[in-house]
Amino acid sequence: MSTSTIKTTLPTSQAHKAAPMRFVATGWALTTTLVGLFVICYLLSFVWPTSGLAHGWISLFATHPDNPGRTLVEGIVGNAVAAWIPAVLFVSVYNRIIGRGRPDQTMPDRRPARPTASRARRPQHVQ
Repeated sequence: MSTSTIKTTLPTSQAHKAAPMRFVATGWALTTTLVGLFVICYLLSFVWPTSGLAHGWISLFATHPDNPGRTLVEGIVGNAVAAWIPAVLFVSVYNRIIGRGRPDQTMPDRRPARPTASRARRPQHVQ
């Protein structure tokens, strides 16, 4: 029984290539995470008001913490906006580090092309 690993299933040229990150997917993932955490902490602050679970986030993202409805809306919008800033920075830096510009762009291989045996034997046609 053989075990399959990344080195045995992919050719050598594909085993070392990192996939570029997608900006929109990363932005929505961070937005969902931050808004979800805010809503959970906000709801827990009603169940357990003396715990201080959401007081840090509420004071950071809400201008009127005395109004619960406005606080919730401001917190959701503030967290959604705040999630896209690290998404822009992280995706652009990550894609630059792995050597790719945009995810839809294909970068040429950086190694010089070597002539193969089939290219060397091919006769040149003279006109």
